Amino acid sequence: MQANLETLGSLQRKLNITVPMADIDVEVESRLKRLTRTVKLSGFRPGKVPFKVVVQQFGPQVRQEVLGDTLQKSFGDAVTQQNLRVAGYPKFDAAPPVDGATATAASLVIAGRAQLQIAAYQTSDKAKARALIAAANNNFDAALAKAPGNVDATLQKIIAQGYVAKLDQSPGGAKAMKKALDAFLAAHPDNAVAWAVLGGWNGGAVASAGKFVASTVLGANLGNMTKAFDRAMTLAPTDPAHPSFYALTLLDIDDDNAPKAKALLTRAVAMPATDGYSIALKNAGGAVLKQLNAGDNKGAQTAARRVLPFGMLAKS
Repeated sequence: MQANLETLGSLQRKLNITVPMADIDVEVESRLKRLTRTVKLSGFRPGKVPFKVVVQQFGPQVRQEVLGDTLQKSFGDAVTQQNLRVAGYPKFDAAPPVDGATATAASLVIAGRAQLQIAAYQTSDKAKARALIAAANNNFDAALAKAPGNVDATLQKIIAQGYVAKLDQSPGGAKAMKKALDAFLAAHPDNAVAWAVLGGWNGGAVASAGKFVASTVLGANLGNMTKAFDRAMTLAPTDPAHPSFYALTLLDIDDDNAPKAKALLTRAVAMPATDGYSIALKNAGGAVLKQLNAGDNKGAQTAARRVLPFGMLAKS
């Protein structure tokens, strides 16, 4: 990794980070080989899926994850290397590769994902969250212009749509997001992240509106939440993000769900996390698990709500 620092103003800095693609390729191949040992696909026994098939099915998704993890790690390393103190919310832009070509769809999606994650998990100001979501959508639109139908860009736009609906507290926006998500899952029924998003949509609706209103106004319910999260965990059985997100959502709904949340988090913390999002959720879940193990269910619920999307927003 190479990092060059530019001074744009008294308090503004710009980091240009370059990562060798050879390093990316090595990590992608390593993760795909590990995935070959555990992945389940129709027509093959577990652990017997040919590497070529795994590359075809999961190669683009794994590359996105590696690029995203590299972005987060490189940014943190560069900040430390340059002795910087991050006082605001960083803006990520996809730069052209060093060969002079234009930014790729993958790099644009990575930049957008980073902006969404900062908006949802690291921002305490609603206006800043909205600005970050808008910037993320611009990157996803640019990615789709370069690669129409790009699966990751399409799903991230749906997630962004849900975030806007949550910030607006808009039932209409929430239903529109659910309709788009249903269409996505019809086209991509084996996308574990999309199923987890659906589980979070149902659970979040119940947590914020109550069972009756969530069911009658939005069509959300706990049964659909459970089915969606179970599907996500079946499709990605070694990813700690899904049981962690499920457990945090259960606690958000009711601290009486502590026993099931505890079981899910105990399972999650024993799993290896291989991407930035999974690492963050696993760590957050581990902190909540300590409170559950201490018998502090109310404290665990408060902590869970804090680490769910927009849990850091200042209460008005």
